[in-house]
Amino acid sequence: MSPRELANRPAERLTPLVLICLTAFLFLFPLCVGKPGMPLTYKADEPAYFLMALSLIQDGDLECNLEDRRRAVDEFPHLPAENTIVMTDDGWRTTYFGKPYLFSMAAAPLTNWFGADGMMAFNVLLLMAMVGMGTSYLRRYNSEGLAALFATGFFIVSGLFVYVFWLHPEVFMATGVCACLYFGLVEPEPRPRLEGWWHRLGSFSRRPAVRLAVSASALAAATYHKPMLAVMGVPVLWALGRERRWKAIATWLLAAVIAMGAFGGIAVAFTGHPSAYLGVQRTGIRIANPDAVPLAPQSEAELERLKTNKSWSWLWRLPEFKLHKTLGSLGSFLWGRHTGFIPYMPFAVLAIILFLVNGARDGTRWTVIASAAALALFFLVWIPFNWHGGAGFVGNRYFVTAYPAFLFLVTRVRPSWSLVPAFAFGGALLGVLVFHPLGSPVREPTLQSHVRGRAFKLFPTEKTIHNSIPGYSGVVIDHVWFRGRKDVMVVRGEEMLFYGNLAAQVWMVHPQPIEEPVLFEVRSQAADNEVTLSVGDDTVVVPFTAEDPDDDVQIVELQPSDPELFRPVRIVPDDEPPSYLYQLTVHPRTGKVHRENGRVKDRYFLGAGVRYLGPRRKVYADEAFQVEWLACEAPSTVATGEEFRVETRLRNAGNLRWNRFGLTRVALSYHWYRDGEVAVFEGSRTALPATLEPGEEGGALMLVEAPRVPGTYVLKVDVVREAVAWFSSRNGENFCEATVEIASPS
Repeated sequence: MSPRELANRPAERLTPLVLICLTAFLFLFPLCVGKPGMPLTYKADEPAYFLMALSLIQDGDLECNLEDRRRAVDEFPHLPAENTIVMTDDGWRTTYFGKPYLFSMAAAPLTNWFGADGMMAFNVLLLMAMVGMGTSYLRRYNSEGLAALFATGFFIVSGLFVYVFWLHPEVFMATGVCACLYFGLVEPEPRPRLEGWWHRLGSFSRRPAVRLAVSASALAAATYHKPMLAVMGVPVLWALGRERRWKAIATWLLAAVIAMGAFGGIAVAFTGHPSAYLGVQRTGIRIANPDAVPLAPQSEAELERLKTNKSWSWLWRLPEFKLHKTLGSLGSFLWGRHTGFIPYMPFAVLAIILFLVNGARDGTRWTVIASAAALALFFLVWIPFNWHGGAGFVGNRYFVTAYPAFLFLVTRVRPSWSLVPAFAFGGALLGVLVFHPLGSPVREPTLQSHVRGRAFKLFPTEKTIHNSIPGYSGVVIDHVWFRGRKDVMVVRGEEMLFYGNLAAQVWMVHPQPIEEPVLFEVRSQAADNEVTLSVGDDTVVVPFTAEDPDDDVQIVELQPSDPELFRPVRIVPDDEPPSYLYQLTVHPRTGKVHRENGRVKDRYFLGAGVRYLGPRRKVYADEAFQVEWLACEAPSTVATGEEFRVETRLRNAGNLRWNRFGLTRVALSYHWYRDGEVAVFEGSRTALPATLEPGEEGGALMLVEAPRVPGTYVLKVDVVREAVAWFSSRNGENFCEATVEIASPS
């Protein structure tokens, strides 16, 4: 064929070849990923799904035994298999895998041949099957090339694509939803007459009853994993009911019941229960030593008490609905930085726009939107603390299973150039997931490390579920919670360490509005450094010019303003008042390799150490410097220059904690007086025996050095809050005194 003839060849004849080539490329990619490694270990609930597939095909059962634990370590030997979900009904005498088995059973052949890579390759086939169904549906309204382009972008430029490379059933469930709507709503296309068994197979597959049975069975498979997905069958039943096809509705419902019965019956044959969530005790185990037994048998009484703790009973319980929390979570659901519908499903947004422009009068498609909205509200209301997918998620791991439904809102893709912003938007936000589906090689990597990119800064962080977002570290100081990204902030005790030349944003979560200036303690390991701190509209630049910057500790005063009111969602319902959120920004201009005790520590470039001291009035108030002396025993005579011991005991009578460590630690010290005048003001320090809360007491054996000149002296034992003040300067010179005769050495 000449180049001119090839150029004039209809695009429709090339589209299937393009999709086949793309399928081959994506299918072989995971099969060639190096193992062990890439990724280094399991995430979320992967161990159970992966080990179930191997157990089904190699052992013919779903029992978790010693051989299964060895397989877990064989595939991923670098790190333990965390959170392997298992179940029992006999007090852990027999242990089964505690997850639905359908996805693992479907992926078992490829998993047996290629291990974890084979399970990912199976997900690729499911993804491309959805691309094929999407293309077949859209070409009824568009050219085949445009239909394939939209369907390919829809499924690949999305948060769903990253789950192809998880050993998880999200793509499996999404395929069930897609097949349900495709076979339930889309009439088969007329095809050229084929010969032989191809003709018989094609004729059979185009029968309405067969297509409805496939639709119902596919959704039943997804629903077996997540029962709430049953709502995605409403558009099919609505369409059939609108046409008064009552027999078709009966066929669909009967097929769904038969499929669910078959799935439950197979589960009973393997485990004695129709589902991993009914009538069993479930837990997550850590597989580090494959030869160790992680669970001990329990008594029948203990089993009876615990066996329904992890059941599906929460599906029909009445939730504790709170409108303000639901609305806050709804905003995060729509445009949150880690979970948002808009950033992770740009083609779904385009699909909704095209539907409103080209087909807003279609009642069936409105039921598609209503079903997806009902599913989203179910997650937001029934599990408000976990609607996004728990500790393991990219985007919204739960809602991504319903994502294919939005494809069926589209009819004509007009104008065709509307695909350009969808691809561009997806490239800016999701390109890193497409090109690094196994995880980005970054410092402090997490499943959510992609949100550190520039484009994601346009979207807000989810305030109501910030406890559930990995990749952050935090510390509570004086009832204020500070939380920031691990790649820019390291927590050491009550001190926050920030990297040099990076602007770190930290949440300050306070139980009440901050109405007065607050103090921060700032230090730098790098000379000639400059640290900028800001909260709201108040900004302070702290210069460090000392030769030894470790000795340069500065107190910074900031006035927080304009807090954001929010109510965090917790697992245990509560009636706690709202919290007030302030954003603290710390930006060291430079830094230095961090050292502790002369050794390089963690190899990070430390720019500044920051510690919250509290409200200015509270830190400097006289009430913070109150001490009650309980004992102070010193010798009556010592030699000049002699070091001797003084036994002390004291109580924190103030309103602030006495920290034993830190830049503003509280320590014991002393002054020497002679004839009413100060002879030695700055005595050596003695650490407290422990950090003392208000009202607590402790004792310490002080080491004191005698003056060099003989005479009668008064030893005044004092307490000092480093970098702030001596206690005696704030409490009316409340010393612990002893008269000591300093004698010349004999």
